[in-house]
Amino acid sequence: MTYCRRCDRSFGSSFGSGRGLKEHYVQSPNHSYCQYCDVDFNSQSELQDHRKDDLAYCSSCNKIFKNHFGLHEHNRQKPEHQRRYCVKCRKLFQDPNGLRSHLLNSKKHSI
Repeated sequence: MTYCRRCDRSFGSSFGSGRGLKEHYVQSPNHSYCQYCDVDFNSQSELQDHRKDDLAYCSSCNKIFKNHFGLHEHNRQKPEHQRRYCVKCRKLFQDPNGLRSHLLNSKKHSI
């Protein structure tokens, strides 16, 4: 028998050894669960902070990546980001003018 304290709910033996409980965490509005890290946070705001601080998060697309390389590839390949993403610095700017200004003024990009 598997039991969820937060929901005060028991699940039968067919629920499986932990796998069913994770599925419950994902689907239940009572849980703020990170599938990447297998952690159930106390609140939605804690989960959001975790996503921003500990994972690679694209706020423009509201997508989460397991690591910063995944986010880099997302920014590099996504057409909406390409015109405002500096591949060398791995920085996404608000608009193409921000990237243009960065490229003109950054010492990293001077020849």
